[in-house]
Amino acid sequence: MDPRTLASSLICFLEGSNLDGRLWDPLRAHLPATTEVLVPGCRADPGGTGAEEETETLVGELRGRERHTHLGIVGYGSDGGRRACLLARASLEAGLPLVGMALVSAVPPVLGRGILADGELRSAAKAAAGRTRTLYGDILGDPSLAPSPVRLAEALADKALQSPGFTSLAEGDERRALAADMLAQGLRHVTVASGSPRPGGSGRSRRADPAALVRSGRVLDDSALAGITAPVLVVVGDDDEAEHRRSAEALTTAFPNCLGVVALRGAGQLVPLDAPVALAEALVGFFLAA
Repeated sequence: MDPRTLASSLICFLEGSNLDGRLWDPLRAHLPATTEVLVPGCRADPGGTGAEEETETLVGELRGRERHTHLGIVGYGSDGGRRACLLARASLEAGLPLVGMALVSAVPPVLGRGILADGELRSAAKAAAGRTRTLYGDILGDPSLAPSPVRLAEALADKALQSPGFTSLAEGDERRALAADMLAQGLRHVTVASGSPRPGGSGRSRRADPAALVRSGRVLDDSALAGITAPVLVVVGDDDEAEHRRSAEALTTAFPNCLGVVALRGAGQLVPLDAPVALAEALVGFFLAA
């Protein structure tokens, strides 16, 4: 593949609020050297507040790079996927040269009501809360962690890496150390800003109100997703949890021009760390063909 074909391209990478731009470092090394990369970091809080302002700011930044004739947007996870959808829609409305959007390890309950009805959305939120209590219950119930947000975040991050989607990150692997550090730093912010359960508490989540979630920007309604007419690619790790792989398939029905799902062999939930070369090749091929 001739790298010069992407000489005038810009790819914007958006991760979730519990991670940071280091997620994309291994992948960036395998993109054509002539492709410009924008990794702005997350500027909105985990509850969705500030999402519109963040999107407006990013559109302004992209407008300032008008020398590029092709724009690609990549979102990771549910939060990064939501941010990518907001930016893709705004970019199209602003007349920016968006050629496609890729969603990596994203899940539909946070992306749209067009996929899940209100009742199903509540059920999905309740199930997610149950999984959280099952996975983190011992940590959230430990009052000794309450005085130390740092220790709490580190404990939560370590526990998260024991879930099925992270089995590809072995103990001692530098990727695991990077993932643990990103998650710990992000969780220190998320557990405070999003009103997540505190240690020593009941671990109960607030009831999900679909209308309120849509108003907050935390969930995008079906009209928002239908307005993304650019080609969309969904990427998932084939070693990720079965529920996440099913979610990837469900996402294909949300957009008018979704090209399908690419499952990357040997990758778990952290696809950019598990399979950076394969992901870079999939993205470059997608943006070239779009």
